Amino acid sequence: MTDSIADGGLAEFLQKLMDEAGQYEPCMSLHVNEDGKCVELLLKTDANYRLDWIEGEGADIGLLRDRETGRVVGVNL
Repeated sequence: MTDSIADGGLAEFLQKLMDEAGQYEPCMSLHVNEDGKCVELLLKTDANYRLDWIEGEGADIGLLRDRETGRVVGVNL
């Protein structure tokens, strides 16, 4: 696959990856931001979500909520 990227087939390579990814169920994502000194855990990667900061925590803790259902799908610490 590396050869196809080197030959300028990046768009084709990325499309192939997207097609293959469609065969799997969405899963969790963990992102560590060393610059911002925060961690985000997302339990439903296909969700369209918003961040609700928890009052009284000084914007240290936020809940990631699904925009359609309002259910918590992750956390930002």
